[in-house]
Parts: sequence; C-alpha cells; structure tokens
Amino acid sequence: MYLEYSCFDFTLLFNEEVFFSVPPAFVFRSVLGYQLKKLCCIATKTQCQDCHFRVNCAYASLFETILEKDNEVLAGRTRASHPYTIQVFHDAKKSYKEISFRIILLGKYIKFFPYVYFALQKAGEDGILKQRHVFTIKSIENDGKSILIKDDKIETNLPTFQWKFEDKNKETYEGDVLVQLLTPLRFKVAGKYTDNFEVKDFFDTIERRMLTLCSLYGKVEDFEIKGDVSSINMSNQNIKWEDQSHYSARQKKAMKLGGCVGDFTLSGSFSGRELALLEFAELFQAGKNTNFGLGKIDCWKK
Repeated sequence: MYLEYSCFDFTLLFNEEVFFSVPPAFVFRSVLGYQLKKLCCIATKTQCQDCHFRVNCAYASLFETILEKDNEVLAGRTRASHPYTIQVFHDAKKSYKEISFRIILLGKYIKFFPYVYFALQKAGEDGILKQRHVFTIKSIENDGKSILIKDDKIETNLPTFQWKFEDKNKETYEGDVLVQLLTPLRFKVAGKYTDNFEVKDFFDTIERRMLTLCSLYGKVEDFEIKGDVSSINMSNQNIKWEDQSHYSARQKKAMKLGGCVGDFTLSGSFSGRELALLEFAELFQAGKNTNFGLGKIDCWKK
C-alpha cells in the first residue's frame, strides 16, 4: 500500500499587516478555488459533472473531484476526497505581514502544481479579504529546496515521494505518545460528530482516510489490515469542541465546521500498524474537511 505525494511550502508577503478573522486556510482555499476556476474553465455554462473537459481541468480535478457512481472505491458516491490538503501554520484572529502554509498534492494531480502556483499569484495581484490586501509569493520550497526561480517562474521538474505502509510493519514502540489536535479533528462516532471518542475510534478514522487516499491516489494491493488497539489506553484528555465559521459559495450561506482540538496521551504497546497510522495522520491530516486545513495532528513519543 502506498500513496504518491509532493509537498509545497509557500511563504506570502503582504504590503501591510493583515488581520484574519477566520482561519487563514479557509481564505486560501477559497481564493485558490476561485482563481483556478477563472483560469481553467472553458465551458462556463456547463456543470463540472457534465463537462467533457473535466478530466484535464485543474479546478474540476482538485475542487470537484468527481467520481462515477459505479466506482470501486466509494461506491454510490459521486464526489471523492480531494487530492490535496492545506496546512496553515498561523492562527485566526491575528495580524500577519508574512504567512506560511503547505499544500500537499496527491497522485497524478501533482501535475497541476503550476496551475496552483499561477492561481495564487493572481490571487496576490487581486488581493484577498474585503480589504483586497495584495501579496507576493516570497518563496516556495519543495523537499526543502527553493523552486521559485524568479517572480514569475518556477522549477517544474519536481521530485515526487511515496508514503508506504508496508515499510512500517516491523516497527514497535512501548510507552507514551502525546497527540496534539492542532486544528479541529472532525469525524463521526456512531453516526454523529462528537468530542467523546475512544482509542479505536481515533485510529479507525485515520485508517479510513488512509485506505481511501491510497485507493484513489496510490495503490492498495491485496492488503488486509487487522488492527487491535486493546493494549493502548487514552489518558490526560484535554479536548474540547471548536466550531469555525465558513461561508459556502455552493450553498450560499454561512456554515460551521467543528471538530475536536486539544491533546491527549496514548499509552501502551504500539505495533507497526498504529505507528504507521499516526505518521500518516501527521503528514496527510485526518478526519473530514482536510482541504480546509482541518485535522492537523502532531504526535510526540515521550
């Protein structure tokens, strides 16, 4: 089982201090989608699901991610988990003149990175938020190396990487792991969103995302996961539910995206499976709405 990916770390420089009243990830996701659609759509009166050009369209691929109903991964569903995540390393309700964030592209959709770059460049020229704050792209790093050659040119011959589950099978760990939920972790237990969950619920939501992403954007080959987390306990729970406001252009109304934030400790015997799942969540986030920056997790072995 593996997942192909590439990470792009952006630093944006504003002309003045910018106050973010909502999570910055929400803002960048919104302007990126708007600019990509304006840049890529050549059939403006056609819905993406009916468009003949959608397969090669960066906007439709990244933001609509349409599936046929008879697909083998998410049977009956017509929308897939998006092939990208956003991670912003700054808080809402604060002012910044410089801000950094990461975009991870998955599988064959890594090829759309030049479109992502150009869309963000146009967003900087147009400005963001109601005040239309303009910005320039100060730097872009891929695998720790600068790929911004000059203001309007980037390196496009980029390496890709594979996260492999099989490589982790032989690892084990006995002890404590501190888990920090840095942005709301949003998932359901018994059909309901909640901040009351057990160890198995936590690992199950990571496993579901891993299987889905690897099936869609990597490979799952005759691989059966048999997990038993009965030897792992949860303690020192410092968790609360946090709602974040988001305006949905699709539904034309304000909505709340809520999830669990805080930290807790996992203690016991960790097999390679559990360690792999924690590593996966750190890299690719967990739960729902990761394209809004949700589900950002850090794990620390004590």
